[in-house]
Amino acid sequence: MEERWDDITDIRDHYDNDPDREVDRLTRHPIEFAITMRHLKAHLPQPEAGPILEVGCAGGRYTLELARLGYEVVAVDLSPVLVERCSREADRSPFSRQIGTVVADARDLSPVPQRPFAAALVMGPLYHLINRQERIVAIRQASSRIDVGGLFASAHICRFGTLAHIALSIPSWIENEENVPALLRDGYPPISERGDGQFRGYFAHPHQLEPLHAEAGIEPILTACSDPGSAALDSRFHEMTPEQRQKWLDLFYTVSTEPSYVGSSSHLLFVGRKGVA
Repeated sequence: MEERWDDITDIRDHYDNDPDREVDRLTRHPIEFAITMRHLKAHLPQPEAGPILEVGCAGGRYTLELARLGYEVVAVDLSPVLVERCSREADRSPFSRQIGTVVADARDLSPVPQRPFAAALVMGPLYHLINRQERIVAIRQASSRIDVGGLFASAHICRFGTLAHIALSIPSWIENEENVPALLRDGYPPISERGDGQFRGYFAHPHQLEPLHAEAGIEPILTACSDPGSAALDSRFHEMTPEQRQKWLDLFYTVSTEPSYVGSSSHLLFVGRKGVA
């Protein structure tokens, strides 16, 4: 059965068929973007330390922001359509010379040019790799491009925080009696709920992240909730005054690593450093 999950063409097709939804996602969810960037800026080395490898670049929102901060970025994605969108946005920006793009599977980064990177970010592929060993392979593939002590960060969908999003967007999901125990036990719905061009994801338990990365040689710095509270908060956030938004972001950032709060997030951010092999 695991052989089926090795074929991730349905994930590629999911993004190829509706790129606008992914390109606009972080505009719809500004809190996730802001909190993630604040943690990255707190831990990334200075731009002169070297380029950043970003695996799972999507439409390039993080790519462009990192370039704006002065970094050179090699942006990678499984979806050729999203890579083209990222490349197009880079060409339209003042930072086109700082950004390169590559189409590649996170489990095999051989298409990425061999060069030293100061940091590696895996910002989406771990949303979709059902098999634990494949998640470790993806982490190792990215971390193999950085030196010992280099920064490594990865994004994950949270098993518990995403329940509010499911309730808001797919209320009928709860009516399938197999869904709840499968998600809570395994981190993904039953087979009948996956594939066919729909979103197929892995929903991580917050306590899994440190041992998962440790097996790939990454020492932890922090695990944070990147979009705390209900998914409905984003729409209200847009209605706040700039001063209110900043104060709430400051508070969310302050509590984002509080262990009792991390599981409330729809998305998790792990930050660590490559250890000695």
